[in-house]
Amino acid sequence: TNGDGNPEGFGDGILDIYDYGTGINQYGNLGQGLTGTGWKDYVKDTDNDGIPDYMDTKSNGTTFDIAGTLYASLDANGDGKIDGNTDIDHDGILDAFDTNTAVFGSPRDLNRKLHLYFDGRNDYIEELGVDIINGQSEVTLMAWIKIDSELLNDGVIIGQNKFWIQVNKSKRFSATVNSDYPLTVTDSYKLLLGKWTHVAAVYDINNTDQTLKLYINGEKVAFRNSNIQGGIETSINQNFRILGSAQGSMQYSTVFGSVYFFA
Repeated sequence: TNGDGNPEGFGDGILDIYDYGTGINQYGNLGQGLTGTGWKDYVKDTDNDGIPDYMDTKSNGTTFDIAGTLYASLDANGDGKIDGNTDIDHDGILDAFDTNTAVFGSPRDLNRKLHLYFDGRNDYIEELGVDIINGQSEVTLMAWIKIDSELLNDGVIIGQNKFWIQVNKSKRFSATVNSDYPLTVTDSYKLLLGKWTHVAAVYDINNTDQTLKLYINGEKVAFRNSNIQGGIETSINQNFRILGSAQGSMQYSTVFGSVYFFA
């Protein structure tokens, strides 16, 4: 209603897609009435057993939740919970699941082939403070993506603060060099929801006619010439991110297949 693109409904700070009650007087857990089947204390309870899904090892009432995850192997005894009781660094994460017991928390080392879903709130992959593509004269960024209906704002796909590719809220693919030289495809090349699409951007300072080129599914769909001066600038302590801008904003909701970059 306020035109910022966020479906906050009546404005209690909880997005409607996550909010149990969206009525005019239903702020937080107040005034929401009976929760009914499938809910417990205003949180999801799929099997209606009185245990909210986030606390239930069998949220569907039949199968252990962990059995359908990447970490099923960590439940060798089949009780629906990660095995073990040792937590060396006392961070609340069992050592069997903690990829680094010398660091508080659990940074995940994912070393297998995966399709990753990014929910558009705070999910991204990053390499800290290294000029991976900043400062280069030739760079190619490419990715397989499948965007969903939760794309409400511009979202970065991959890059650093001096060169990145993104999809805007109008489903148009674009690239930006040095913050000053954006290039966006026309409306006729809008991306489709729910469809795997290959996108790529090629920057080459030596190509004076088409210094920056955009591709969708292998077809060149846009370019701009050598008014992009001086190559990709360097920058100190800027993160290289996948599905999030180097400044820490503009995550978006998508299924992510693979990403490649060449410099």
